[in-house]
Amino acid sequence: MMLSRRELIKLGALSGSGVLLGEKATELLSKAEAAAQRTPGFYPLNDPENQIYSVCLQCNTGCPTKVKIYEGAVA
Repeated sequence: MMLSRRELIKLGALSGSGVLLGEKATELLSKAEAAAQRTPGFYPLNDPENQIYSVCLQCNTGCPTKVKIYEGAVA
């Protein structure tokens, strides 16, 4: 079986891509399993009730700000 240079390069690129994809897929699956096993803790600052959106008044641009409030104080 004779392979042209072009076919050899295509075959090498295809096999290299397959190896890389297989390696990354197992890595991503292990990370997903580890994330699923972690128990998420309660983070009260993520509640919309504890967030206030405002605007900075230091200049005329009016940059948006998000202030998080926890137990009546700015956190």
